[in-house]
Amino acid sequence: MPKYANRVYEVGVNDSPIVSGSGSRMLKLDFVVTVDFGGFTSYGNFKITNITEKTAANFKRGEQIYIKCGYEESQDTIFKGSIRNVFRRREGTETITEIFATGGAIEEKRKFINIGLGQGSKVTDALSAIAAALEIPIIFDDAHFSDSQPFIGGYTMTGDPMTHLKQLAKSYGFSYAVENGRLIINKNGQSRAGTIHEISMFTGMEGIPEITEVGVTVSTRLNPKLKIGAQIEIKSNSQSINYSNVYFQDVPDTAGKGLYTIYKLVFSGNTHGSAWTSKIIGYRSQSQ
Repeated sequence: MPKYANRVYEVGVNDSPIVSGSGSRMLKLDFVVTVDFGGFTSYGNFKITNITEKTAANFKRGEQIYIKCGYEESQDTIFKGSIRNVFRRREGTETITEIFATGGAIEEKRKFINIGLGQGSKVTDALSAIAAALEIPIIFDDAHFSDSQPFIGGYTMTGDPMTHLKQLAKSYGFSYAVENGRLIINKNGQSRAGTIHEISMFTGMEGIPEITEVGVTVSTRLNPKLKIGAQIEIKSNSQSINYSNVYFQDVPDTAGKGLYTIYKLVFSGNTHGSAWTSKIIGYRSQSQ
């Protein structure tokens, strides 16, 4: 069973740590990070209390920011992106530095693509070209596209690379998101390779999962190893069933258990409060 006693965090700019802490020796930090297949951009909102003006000056519009957090036994990066706005304000005796950041989509300089792929090229070739135009690393599983038809007459892309990404997603049935500065491509109905994370009372589940016709919403103690597109396994003898806005409590023990693919992740934390949570919205894996 994991230990959840000793929280740790590190917030840095341009790969250099600026503020960090562990246990009870931490500046007050509030954060919310959202990664969603429903939108290309990931979001980070950070509030740091009582840092000096010199420290706050490191957080400037356009600089690259990251946050690494978790526990002493398990920590990882949950967000990388560009700072969009920084505000300094006073609340009573405290000074708040609030930082808004995005990952992946909104850039100061608009991206452009102009490329012609040859006959027999694959959708994965087009995805790699789009990622190159966006100047962002890309992660996808070749096996997800093994049955996709090649471009018999080649494929030309000109203009906004995001327009072509949206068109390909619709035609080839995949979702995309930016996670930690990388473009994640996931075929609909498939999951990213890797560890299946158990969500249960023994791994830090908070409350009970809400089961819908197609998926699940569940919260657990903050787990930085959770990734968009990965699989979770729900193990809970209590759950709320919400089918077409009708709630049930007396349901079979097996209802809701099983494998789900993470569609949306929201990490939230307060170093001086109870919040230190990963909220997961997932769709039931089609393999079941």
